[in-house]
Amino acid sequence: MPVPIVGRRSPVVRETHHAASAYVEGFTVLWTDRRRFLNLYFEKFNPYWLLIHRGSFDEDIEAPFLVQAMIVIGMWMSDEPNARSAAIDLHNTLASAIGQQRVSAGNLGIDLKPSLSRTNTDLLNSLVGSCKRLDMLYYPSILARYSQRDSRPYIWLGIEETKRFNLALYRVYRAASVVGKRADDADTHARLTARDLRFPFPTHTRLWKTMSMAEWGSAAGRGVFDHLLDDTMEEMWISRAHEALGIDWELEYTPQD
Repeated sequence: MPVPIVGRRSPVVRETHHAASAYVEGFTVLWTDRRRFLNLYFEKFNPYWLLIHRGSFDEDIEAPFLVQAMIVIGMWMSDEPNARSAAIDLHNTLASAIGQQRVSAGNLGIDLKPSLSRTNTDLLNSLVGSCKRLDMLYYPSILARYSQRDSRPYIWLGIEETKRFNLALYRVYRAASVVGKRADDADTHARLTARDLRFPFPTHTRLWKTMSMAEWGSAAGRGVFDHLLDDTMEEMWISRAHEALGIDWELEYTPQD
């Protein structure tokens, strides 16, 4: 039984889905394969990039654009030549849905070390700009999206999802050799440094990984959901650590329970 909290809470996911929903009808995968590739996403990709809370994920009600992107990643992670070839085609279908031209895909690993093409760099810079415009990197604004009337587990999931999305975006931006190289120096909205990460690190990774109500109840320790909207935790922001060190760095951290 999944944890009864559903729907991706990231405003970027919602905004991207709204913009692209009219263009993804050409994306077709058999239902049985769809489930297999989603499982591969969670088994092989999600442990490295904890973006999606599996316990509350419901493919039938999530934004189709998000589900399709996850399927493409699962196809690529299958290491099956036919599936990988199809993943490239489906990646291009999704890319065209957000206004991109078809591009050749390289052999990217989980660490995303190769640099992105100019087309995908522009897309990445646009995503960074959207996150800044939506104030997704600023903790008080993240908290302001919720009300004390909301369910506390729902608030916690939404906050954690946004923090994890932001960190993944930063890691991709760094790994793709974009920092200081690809973004136009005049376009500050397209640059992303640790100074921009004005929020604390994600917490309670064990709770984030839960898949059932029993696991959720066991992992949700006393006080986890208390005072979620009452403390901006400014002294724990990632940007504060950056200010103390005086450098930009790779965010290689060990998630803590």
